Amino acid sequence: MTELKKYYKDSEFLVPFLGLVLGILMFVGAGSFTGLSRIWPQVISGVLSVGAFIVLVKYFIISANINVDLVDKLFSGDQYSDDSEKSKNAPHGERMMNNFQFMTLTLILFLVGIFLIGFLWSSPLYVAIYLLWHDYDLPIVVGEAGLIFIVSYVFNLILGVDLSTGLAWGVLI
Repeated sequence: MTELKKYYKDSEFLVPFLGLVLGILMFVGAGSFTGLSRIWPQVISGVLSVGAFIVLVKYFIISANINVDLVDKLFSGDQYSDDSEKSKNAPHGERMMNNFQFMTLTLILFLVGIFLIGFLWSSPLYVAIYLLWHDYDLPIVVGEAGLIFIVSYVFNLILGVDLSTGLAWGVLI
């Protein structure tokens, strides 16, 4: 294992750990807000904290299971299969980008989209692109994008903040 792979493997838990710390700090910080203005930050930070905690627990449980499975395979006499056979039968075939590159690019485009056309319209587009990348059926993509639009619209109504317009609404549209 190269040093970069070892470093990456050892630091995989840092992002969810930072998410957990950030979520807890946001939750505590939102306690100083008054009235309904505290609900949105506390809900989001609560979801972030719980999600990060679940990812951390899964990471450490999977790491423990991998070590146990490796020992079982070594002593059972099973031979490891060739990785090239697995890559030939990959469900997505060969792509120009790996998942990390795809997520980075789409998140940047999502943020630019929020700035240009607004959160309300960018969210369903992002979800649709993500699901299409992962080869979901079109009815599922349309349903999920519609659900995200409804959720975004409800947040738009509850918050009283205009999430439906961006910079391009005044210039291009």
